[in-house]
Amino acid sequence: IIGAQAATLIQIFAVAMNFGIAADELARRPYWVHPALTEVVENALLDLQQ
Repeated sequence: IIGAQAATLIQIFAVAMNFGIAADELARRPYWVHPALTEVVENALLDLQQ
């Protein structure tokens, strides 16, 4: 992951990996700020289940 917002994306996944949070749980449990780059992550995780 590279770019100006890389730290935002890496932080989400680093926390999930550290605490053993599954993709479906990560997509549904946190409150995602709208509109934000983290919302892209939420939507991508939700799409994994389809």
